[in-house]
Amino acid sequence: MLPKQLSHRSPAMEMGDFNNDGLEDLIIGGGVGQQTSLFLQQKNGNMIGKKIPDFSLDTQSLDTDISVSDFDKDGNLDIYIASGGYHNFNPNDIHFQDRIYLGDGMGGFKKDNQALPQLLENTSTIAIGDINNDSHPDIFVGGGIIPGRYPETSPNYILVNDGNGKFQIGDNANNEILKIPGLVTDAKFADINGDGALDLFVVGEWMPISIFINHNGNFKNETSSYFNKEYKGLWTTIEIQDINDDGRLDIVAGNLGTNIQFKIDEKHPATLVYDDFDKNGAIDPILNFYVGETSYPYLTER
Repeated sequence: MLPKQLSHRSPAMEMGDFNNDGLEDLIIGGGVGQQTSLFLQQKNGNMIGKKIPDFSLDTQSLDTDISVSDFDKDGNLDIYIASGGYHNFNPNDIHFQDRIYLGDGMGGFKKDNQALPQLLENTSTIAIGDINNDSHPDIFVGGGIIPGRYPETSPNYILVNDGNGKFQIGDNANNEILKIPGLVTDAKFADINGDGALDLFVVGEWMPISIFINHNGNFKNETSSYFNKEYKGLWTTIEIQDINDDGRLDIVAGNLGTNIQFKIDEKHPATLVYDDFDKNGAIDPILNFYVGETSYPYLTER
C-alpha cells in the first residue's frame, strides 16, 4: 500500500578537496552491505579510488545523505554520513546511528565515535551551517520515515558544535523545526533576510516549501512572509542560489514530476489517509487521487 518503494534511493554523493591538492574529490554513499567509496581526482581528471578502512566498519548502514565541513577546525575537511533506511531496518535500529569521519588532509579518514550523541533514528537529510555565529559548523538532522509506519517520521534535531567537533542536541524547546508537517527530504541553510544569521529552508513529501527564520539559534516558521500561498507537493530536493544575479536568493525545488500514473492540481489534490485500520499494529497508508471529479483510493501493483 506504499505509494512507492521507499528502499529504492539513489546513492548520496558529495564533493570536496579531501587531500588539499586543489582538486575536488568525490565521495559516494554505500547501500546495505556496501561501504562508502572515496575517489581522489588526479591532475588529468581521472578519479582514483582510495580505500578507507574505517568505512568498512559501517557496511550494514545505509548512507542516506553526505555532507562535508571542517568540524574540528584543524584545516582539513571532515565527513558527516547520515544513516537511514526502511525495508531492512527496525525502529531504533543500531545501524541508524549517523557517523563523522575526521580527515587528515591527505585523503585519509578516521571515524570519531565520540563526535555525535546516540540518535538511533532514520535520518533523511542533513544540512550544515553555523547557526549561532560562533564560527563552528552546526547540523540540522531531518528525520526520515519510521520503518513499517509510513508516513510517520522520526524527530528533527539541531546538533550544536562545542567548538572541538563534538555535537550535542540543542535546546529545541522553542524550535519550530520540531513541528515540520510532512516527510522531510531535503534542507539547506542560507541567510534569506540579510540579518547575518543562517535560516533554514526545508522541503518534503506532503508538505509545503517551508522557510524557518533563525532567531538567536531558534527557528520560527515564517514561510507566509515570503510566499503568497502554500506550495505543497511531494518535494525531493531544494537548492538556494542567486540564479539571476540580482543580489537576492532564489529557490530551485524539485517535485515529484509529471511522469506518474495520476495527475494532481490545486482543484484535484492527492491525499494520504493513514491509521492502523485493521488493528494489527501496523500503519495502513491509503493514497487517494482524482479520476474525473471523484477522489478514489489508489493501490500500487508492487
